[in-house]
Amino acid sequence: VDARKVTLIDMTGPVAVKAFMEGDIDAACVWEPALFKMIQSGGRFIVPARDIIRAGYETYGVVAVSLRFFHNHPDLIRGFIKALNASTAFHRKNPNESYKLISKKAGLTPEKTAEIMASMEFFLKEEQLSQDWLGTSAAKGKVALNLKQVASFLFKEKMLTRVLDDYGSFIEPVFLEQIK
Repeated sequence: VDARKVTLIDMTGPVAVKAFMEGDIDAACVWEPALFKMIQSGGRFIVPARDIIRAGYETYGVVAVSLRFFHNHPDLIRGFIKALNASTAFHRKNPNESYKLISKKAGLTPEKTAEIMASMEFFLKEEQLSQDWLGTSAAKGKVALNLKQVASFLFKEKMLTRVLDDYGSFIEPVFLEQIK
């Protein structure tokens, strides 16, 4: 596809699903559960995240908080991160039990949940603190560089007005470093 013939539209997953189902857009870059809904409505899964990563474009989900929340609720953030790490460890040791638990909340079968989650990866604390991901407070990892690459792309597409020299200040692994 000639990139000059593509119109990039910023929209949320639910809005993209609706636009896709109504024929207003031809394609969307989405994640679950939007991906599942688009496939259910006749869409085709064409590029999994793993292939995008292999091509040199990192893709991942993040959890972000405002600076005010960051400063006012450190214990809540620490507890949330600890729970994520524990659930990742549980999922790795007990995938089938994990699919059963998640499927109940998601309203899916354990089999469909396993199918959807097969395209996802979940990282433990030690992996997230590696240079391949967040890095540490002392030495930020590849995510900072990836954020700059995304910002440069969005700037080129006129979706940002400027690109910063460094995005490391937006990555704060201090709470991840503190959990046991």
